Amino acid sequence: MKFLHSYGLASGQWINTSKSHFFTTNASPIFLSKIKDVLDCGRDNIPFNYFGVLIFVGSPKASFL
Repeated sequence: MKFLHSYGLASGQWINTSKSHFFTTNASPIFLSKIKDVLDCGRDNIPFNYFGVLIFVGSPKASFL
């Protein structure tokens, strides 16, 4: 968070943690808890929508389209 705060001071672009999420794969519950504590934001899953566009990993499945 210190880095993100420094970035905000330099650029004027601030992270809104209430709107932010992080994404992981195969992480332990303890590791996820540590990330949530450090970043002060929630965890989300893939696939997800970004400005109305579905974001996913790999080849699209019929259900995504």
